[in-house]
Amino acid sequence: MRQPELAARDVALLSLLARGCVLRLDQVQVVYGTQRYHYKRLAVLEERGYVLRRGRYVQIGKKGLAALGLNSRPLDVRRDWQREYRARVADVYFALGNWDFQFALEYKRRAEIRGNARFDAVISRGGVSYALYLLNKSVRRATLSALRRDWASLRGWKLDGVVVLCPSPETLRAVETLPCDGVPSLLALPYPFGVGILNSLDRVEAEVERLFPGFRPCARPFADLEKGGVFVTVLVTNDLVKRRLLQDYLTHVRAGEGKKNVVVCLESQELRFRQVLPGVEFVSLPDALVQGNEPLLVSISRS
Repeated sequence: MRQPELAARDVALLSLLARGCVLRLDQVQVVYGTQRYHYKRLAVLEERGYVLRRGRYVQIGKKGLAALGLNSRPLDVRRDWQREYRARVADVYFALGNWDFQFALEYKRRAEIRGNARFDAVISRGGVSYALYLLNKSVRRATLSALRRDWASLRGWKLDGVVVLCPSPETLRAVETLPCDGVPSLLALPYPFGVGILNSLDRVEAEVERLFPGFRPCARPFADLEKGGVFVTVLVTNDLVKRRLLQDYLTHVRAGEGKKNVVVCLESQELRFRQVLPGVEFVSLPDALVQGNEPLLVSISRS
């Protein structure tokens, strides 16, 4: 009996590429789960027009889209730096194991977003969706301005917040200076360490519950928990909106209320937060709580 032209792993590869990404050869290997077999299949798929090979990068071809029943055009990605950028976003996709992940192209199609929206993906968890941005090691002023324009449209895109992954301390500092008016939540995280934080939120939440028994959820926007005269603010995700609300409370309100403020963060975050949040008590969680969950290519197991 004649074998089908496309095997199951071929379809898995095409389906992932059709969602709006470009893959490197090492990422294709993950899809196939073998050491060498993916080279053979890529040669066949390229010869038959299902995929396009550009050096170490792979994109879907027009025939590949048609094989999936999609009447759309392939990505117009012409330069290697553009391909590498999309592949870096795919690195985040492979790494975020407990988040729903939509590449920018597929989310824009579903939400019918037109115009030059700059986000790279939308990630969702527990009914909350974030626009995700993966920045470069150096960031231009024009890029920061574009981010602010994007964030002004956030509610219209039915998104609840923003995650910005910053590959360098300089980029992280630049993001931390941006206004976040109108943004419900803005998580500014170092990359790749920040992906480990995102993957470990359940573990962080469980540890906070263990450390603060009897505390209840707090309705004040600068705190997560409260009990008696104590407010607890969890800043492991470096939510800039929450940070600034806490700073405003410390500056203008706390003296009149006579409350105590406790900030929960990671050991590696404490020094920085002490500089911007004076006069609060700190409880530091070990970095080991989130380490081991940084971006590593893992077997593809979700749509």
